[in-house]
Parts: sequence; C-alpha cells; structure tokens
Amino acid sequence: PRLSYGVIALDDELRRLCDGWGEPAISARRLLAGGPASVDAAFAALGGGYVRDERGKFKQLGYLKALATARLLELGFDVLLSDADAVWLGDPWPWIGSRAGGQPSADAGDLPLADVLASNDMPDLRRDGQPDSVYNSGVAFFRASPGGRGGRARRFALEWANRTLATGVIGNDQTEFNRLLRNRYIDGDYSCNRPECLARDPGMYVPYSAEWVCDGG
Repeated sequence: PRLSYGVIALDDELRRLCDGWGEPAISARRLLAGGPASVDAAFAALGGGYVRDERGKFKQLGYLKALATARLLELGFDVLLSDADAVWLGDPWPWIGSRAGGQPSADAGDLPLADVLASNDMPDLRRDGQPDSVYNSGVAFFRASPGGRGGRARRFALEWANRTLATGVIGNDQTEFNRLLRNRYIDGDYSCNRPECLARDPGMYVPYSAEWVCDGG
C-alpha cells in the first residue's frame, strides 16, 4: 500500500490546520501510541511551535520523525520523507520505484532496488558524492520489505531514531543519518557519539601527505 502523501503532525495544532485546509494528516501520537517511554518524553519535551533553533527540542523532533518512519515501514508503506520546505518539480516515483505499480523510468538504474535512498544539497551533479557533500534527511526514501515488518529499511530507521536520541549536544537527526550512511559506528555500540571516537569516514579522501603528518611521521 502507498499513501500518495500525508503530513506527519507532531502536535494537535498542525493536525487541525491540515484538517482545515483539507490536507491529509497523520497524527504522530496516534501512529506511535504504545511505543517506548521515550516517545511520551519526546512529545512532552517538544511542546509546539518552531523548534529549529532549540537543540534539545529539535533532537526530539528528529527522533520522532525517524521513529514514525520506522512505524510506517512496519505497517507496509514505502516512505518518501519530504520536509515542508521541499519543492518537487516532477513525479519522483518512476525513478524511485514503488510496489504500488507503474513502470520505472529507463534512467532509473538500480534506484528501484535500493532499501534507502538519500539526497544532498548539491544542485551540481558533478559534486555528488564529494567529501563536503552532506546527506539531507529532509528528503529521503525508505522501501518496505515485501516480506513484512519493514525489512532492512525499518531496521535502519530504528537505529537512526535511537542514534538521534543519543546524539551529542550539537547533533541532530541529520548528523546521525550521515554517520549511519557513512558507516561511522560499530554495530550495537552506543558509547560513542563524538566525532573523535567514531570510525573513520570511508568516503572522506585524505591526501597521503596529510595522513603522514598527522601520524607524526
């Protein structure tokens, strides 16, 4: 099943606003009902209103966002996350691929086979994948497993949620999204959430001469 689109409403005010505009809204509280105690704590800490400039609250928002993604995957939905400030200039489904039907684009390559698809803020495709590129968690796709319970994408989203909850003082959901995609963590190890103790970024190119100097050679 695939819902065309819906707003994940983290508070009643947004849900009522969507209802007034005739926009489909999903109550995050209802979606995550019966979850761990950290869910209620996150909603209580989040409150309402604009929280982008409040690190603690913004971290809780990211946690709920990732957890809602995992829950939708568990229910069998493919999830295309799109922040409210994202603008789509065309239909992405022919490139992403969906179990809801439709033929993938001839240019889609292996994208319809991926469990998780990420985007970045680089409009120039020649810079895609460069060391200074950052994956943007504001637009990301997660594919539910045909076998049920969300599969690998759901497991990724759950770890994303838990890593976000345990992130450092200046971290947020995008910080952890990038660390996971770049394989910076040891599986199951939550003792480190600081850059200096993470595994080396395999995608970051460091000139040999710089490595030699840093190693004290």
